[in-house]
Amino acid sequence: MNQIEITERKDFYNSWLFESPELLEFPAWDEIRDNILDFSRKVPEQKKILSKNFRKLELTNQVFYWFVENQEIIIGASLDKQPRALVVQMLGKNPKWKKKPPHASDLYLAILHDLKGSNQNIVISDKTLSASAYKNWIKLFQAGYTISLYDKNHPGTSFKKFNSEDETKQYFGQGRNFQNYRYILSESKTAQLDVSAAFRMREIRERNHLPLDED
Repeated sequence: MNQIEITERKDFYNSWLFESPELLEFPAWDEIRDNILDFSRKVPEQKKILSKNFRKLELTNQVFYWFVENQEIIIGASLDKQPRALVVQMLGKNPKWKKKPPHASDLYLAILHDLKGSNQNIVISDKTLSASAYKNWIKLFQAGYTISLYDKNHPGTSFKKFNSEDETKQYFGQGRNFQNYRYILSESKTAQLDVSAAFRMREIRERNHLPLDED
C-alpha cells in the first residue's frame, strides 16, 4: 500500500465522515459571539475585512466568518478546517435580527465567494430540515451553487448531486429520517467535480470490499 493511497483515504475520512457535533443541538449565538470577540482580541492580525460588513478570522484548525452592522455581530459561524472541506461546527444569529436578513444562506454564499478558486467546499450537517432551512438550501441552489448529498454511513454509494429543485424535494423535509445525511456546497463546477471524483473512488472501495479507512 503506497503513501498516496493512505493519504487519500485519511483525507476522505477527515473531510467527509465527521460526526455531527453536539454544539449543533442548541442555539449557539452566545458561543459564536464570545468566540469571535475573544479570538479577535487575542490574534487581531488574523482578522480580515472581506467587505464592508463581512469578516473572517482564521486559526490553525478553525475559521470564523461573520456579518457585522455598526460593529455589532449579526450572524456568524465557526468551521473546522479539513483537507478538502470546511465543516460547519456552529452557526448562531443575534436574536435582534431574528427573521431578518442576513440569513444563514447569505452567510454561506459569502463564505463560498471567499473560497472561490480554492480546493475546499462547505460541508453541513442538517439534522432538522425545517421549512426555513429548506428555503435556505433552495436559495443557494437558485444562486447557481452546486449542492450534493451523501449518507455518512455509506458515502460512496449514496452520493448524489442535485440537478434541479424537484430532485431536492424527496430529500429535504423528511426530518429525522434523514439525520445521517450531509450536504456539500461547492463554489464552482470544478470544485464539485473534485468532490465527485473522491466519492467515486470511495464507491469503488465500498463495492469491491476494499479497505476504507486508515486507523
